[in-house]
Amino acid sequence: MALAIIIAIVLALTALGKIFYPLDSLKILDRIVAVFEIFLLFLIFFLRNKWGVWLAAAIIFSAWMGFALFWESLKLPCSCMGSMIRVPTFFSILLDLLFFFSSLMIAYLLNANRQWIYLSVLGSFLACLVGYAFAEWIYQIAI
Repeated sequence: MALAIIIAIVLALTALGKIFYPLDSLKILDRIVAVFEIFLLFLIFFLRNKWGVWLAAAIIFSAWMGFALFWESLKLPCSCMGSMIRVPTFFSILLDLLFFFSSLMIAYLLNANRQWIYLSVLGSFLACLVGYAFAEWIYQIAI
């Protein structure tokens, strides 16, 4: 329960930052992602006893980590909270990594089948690559 609250608070802060303080070059994307973050926040908070939600959350956090890895490779700041708060990209990567492993651990503690956990880990590697590629695509459009 405590971890669900912590993740919900972080997601709420990032969503608020993207809704009210979006980056000028990423306004539409920031708002779309903010709506998705709010949806994920509600899923995690209200369905926290379902291991499938946590496995899906692990994959999503992995994709966001891939997005942040691209920005870190260019030494650019993370826009995870819009322009409200400038979070170091490395911190964002660590937070995504922490939430990824925590989500897998919670799914395991909720008796998720190990095969589903293994598939989620494999899917997370793919999601990380997709997040990285998406960030590169966004960067090419924004320039």
